[in-house]
Amino acid sequence: SNDPADYKAFYHQIGKKRVRHDKVHNIYGQKLTEAAAEGLKRAVPEERTLLFSRSSSIGLHRESGIWFGDNISWFSHILMNLKSAVNANMAGFLYSGADVAGFGGDATPDLAMRWLELGIFLPLLRNHSSRYTREQEFFRFGMEADFRNLLKLRYALIPYLYSEFMKAAFSDGLFVRPRGFMYPEDARARRVEDQAFIGECVMIAPVYEQNAAGRYVYVPEPMRLFRMRSAADYDTEVLPKGEYFVEAALNEVLVFVPKGKALPLAGTEGVRSVRDLKPGFERVLKYGETPVFYEFYEDDGISRETGPDHIRKLKL
Repeated sequence: SNDPADYKAFYHQIGKKRVRHDKVHNIYGQKLTEAAAEGLKRAVPEERTLLFSRSSSIGLHRESGIWFGDNISWFSHILMNLKSAVNANMAGFLYSGADVAGFGGDATPDLAMRWLELGIFLPLLRNHSSRYTREQEFFRFGMEADFRNLLKLRYALIPYLYSEFMKAAFSDGLFVRPRGFMYPEDARARRVEDQAFIGECVMIAPVYEQNAAGRYVYVPEPMRLFRMRSAADYDTEVLPKGEYFVEAALNEVLVFVPKGKALPLAGTEGVRSVRDLKPGFERVLKYGETPVFYEFYEDDGISRETGPDHIRKLKL
């Protein structure tokens, strides 16, 4: 049961030396991940592979991503998911995520939808639950059109998410960015932990309370709010710097774009996997009509040949 006293109570015999288990417990996950990464590189040396693990330690972001372990189907764990993503990024793990709708416990339709509204912005989007819990595939909850629209929005976001992820990797930067990193001189922004930036162009503020009609949001500079029901269906308004209660229906995602930034969205007609995504963007969400220049990263998604040379400047 992960009792520290148990870990202190037994030893490993390493040659002529005895090592207490609690001193080396994390090495198991570390070496397992390193071995898996090495094996994948040998098996497919010319192609990228995807590896993520629950057991990890500082430095293993060079080999794999992580997911955040056995969470519970509680609304409070939506907020924990966001905080974990921020913390993991600051520790180097850009590829991360949690079990959407919770691993243990029985998910409800509103919990699944609110959690998905956060999950679509994170690299690892996975709906996964334990045995003996309620089956929580999204189609089981009704509201199929709303869930389908959110998943289509995820596909529309993928080129932007991938671009921001890769640029963060090349620059030793962050993909999920705490507000204090974006506005270090703003004391209020530094204390807000239930909002975050996804890349450089988008601030998100997920709803994580049950039966909530919206949430309070601190806007650290003038931004345009997009209250999104799908990639093509949204309301929009400009919010000056300040604190607001922003309404958000159960099927709405709150997306904020600062002045001078833009969120490009891919077309999703006929898209059933990332292989179906077409080059270019169907629409651009931005603050104002002035053209915005965006550094877009794109590669073949397969070969190990990546790097800043794949970045091109777009006028959006």
